[in-house]
Amino acid sequence: MDVNMEFDYFRKEHTELLQFVDEWDRAVEHLASPEDVERLRGLTQLRELETDLLGLRGHCLSEERHLEWPYRAYLHREEIDKLAEDHRELGRQVQDMLLVLRFATIDQTEGIPAQGKKLEELIRQHLAFEEKLLTEIERNLEAEEEERMLLRYTVLPD
Repeated sequence: MDVNMEFDYFRKEHTELLQFVDEWDRAVEHLASPEDVERLRGLTQLRELETDLLGLRGHCLSEERHLEWPYRAYLHREEIDKLAEDHRELGRQVQDMLLVLRFATIDQTEGIPAQGKKLEELIRQHLAFEEKLLTEIERNLEAEEEERMLLRYTVLPD
């Protein structure tokens, strides 16, 4: 896959995850309501988003499986470590949320809105960090390409 297509894919995936997070946030707000009808709506919506939660976990696992990802050469060790730690923490929180949602009732939702908000914030922070890294990698790739072009046209033939 060419580099531009890969970056387009990553950005499309991030856009879809942000749309999921917006839906998640609305559902968590409903769940935090004192009204039974609203809490039921929120709980139902969160359960409907479980597939997307599993997709988020898949996103993290996929990135971790691609340790040889060629762009990692453009990242600092601390950035790679932070990505891995974020992925582990997201995986833990997703697993915890799936378990909580399985047994929740509208009378037993205490703590779920706070846990849902925490997950939402972590996802947003992680995606912002990944976007920063993608931009940094793109800049590095562009600089390398410019240098190659410059060398190509400035090196004298033998």
